[in-house]
Amino acid sequence: MIKIYHVSDLHFTAGATIATVPASEDLQARRLLEYIHARHFSRFPIIAPDADSSYLLVTGDLVDDAQEDQYVTCAAALTPFAGRLLACPGNHDVARLGDVYDVGSLDRWSKHIQPLCLYQGDQTTRQPAEVHLKNGGISVRTIGLNSCIYSMTDFGCGEVGDEQRDALLEILNRATFMSWPTLVYFHHRPFALNWPVSKVMALKDGPALMEILDGVIDAACYGHTGTNIELPYGVPLELLQTTLKGTQHLDANASVSTGSYYEIAFDGAECKVTAMRTA
Repeated sequence: MIKIYHVSDLHFTAGATIATVPASEDLQARRLLEYIHARHFSRFPIIAPDADSSYLLVTGDLVDDAQEDQYVTCAAALTPFAGRLLACPGNHDVARLGDVYDVGSLDRWSKHIQPLCLYQGDQTTRQPAEVHLKNGGISVRTIGLNSCIYSMTDFGCGEVGDEQRDALLEILNRATFMSWPTLVYFHHRPFALNWPVSKVMALKDGPALMEILDGVIDAACYGHTGTNIELPYGVPLELLQTTLKGTQHLDANASVSTGSYYEIAFDGAECKVTAMRTA
């Protein structure tokens, strides 16, 4: 079995006085990660029998303001997961307060976060990050996308873009791996909820991305805005009949505030998702 534990929007502030989340949430984020590590990555088989095939997935906004001290704080919290980490940047990882692009942020990601990740390429580029996970006879394909826009005027919006979508299609259509269970992750929710902030900060090409993914992959994981609406696994009920087509959408935006995360378990061709809480 292969298990992936999905959280999002950690928003490490390193005590910043100007932040989009309270500085006290650093403690909550650390406690969430410590709980996941102790329960699912322990080297004691009786506690975590699948520790050797467990991975942590963080779908963006690892830090709150793209600053060096925040990246240092976040990297320290994620170091126990080194070599078992899947992550992608969010708008707060590359922009001041998530809105104003910070050119130096890409170097900070490359310096502090990328060395901890399974994918050893450059995830600040706008190209898919493909990693294959294997355990015994089980194989899983994971594909990370960069949905950030490196611009001063997009105010938290996201876009995958034509080039990255074309590359994603090429990866998904490789005959050798088409039978493998597949998980795709990115930061921005691919559809807007019915409230103003969600619509303003949407993924611009969300419908085009969902047309590629829904009914083709097993799970789409993201965060960004809103909350964990557990009907089911973060998806509004009205979308069940129109967009899922068998693909499970997992929105982990409220991981820190609710002490929650998803366990995505792959056993052969089966993908089972369980919403979990720390208490």
